[in-house]
Amino acid sequence: MKRTVENEPQTGRVKLKTFEILVRQYHRPLLAYARALVPDSPAAEDLVQEAFLVAYRRLDDFDPARDFAAWLRGIIRHQAMAWRRENRRGALPPQVLDELEAKHAVWTSSIPERGTDAMSALRECLTRLGQNLRDVVDQFYFNDHSCAQIADRCESTVPAVKKRLQRARETLAQCVESKLQETGVKHG
Repeated sequence: MKRTVENEPQTGRVKLKTFEILVRQYHRPLLAYARALVPDSPAAEDLVQEAFLVAYRRLDDFDPARDFAAWLRGIIRHQAMAWRRENRRGALPPQVLDELEAKHAVWTSSIPERGTDAMSALRECLTRLGQNLRDVVDQFYFNDHSCAQIADRCESTVPAVKKRLQRARETLAQCVESKLQETGVKHG
């Protein structure tokens, strides 16, 4: 049976690139949320960084039907409560936590789900990529083969493989941006 990108788990560099989009999208609102929970700005920044690390490690466990921002806020909330215990700052009352959660949920709901849209666009664009480029992308990004290994398999040269990867990335980037513009998601 021929492998396709749709039936493989999101791995490697594609996963990292998608996660980078999500980090850029949610960093500021999550930092504001963490600062509301923790009075120490450097500690709040550390909580957000740690939350992104936890989320990245557990990204395969995330249910896409759930709200990604709420999931991240839950991670930060848990970490903030641990920080408050460790630093003897006292627990925040549940009603205060619920109110903060509600305010930040409203705020982050106004942020477009660029990460989700970008992944959908990338999947569609991958299916439209020419077979020659798609094979190289599959081998490099989904199977973690080196350019030398791909060149051996394709009976090609390493510079030729690198050029195909460059063309594939450029084509995919243009396609994804075009798809995002069609859906009204702003670049950036």
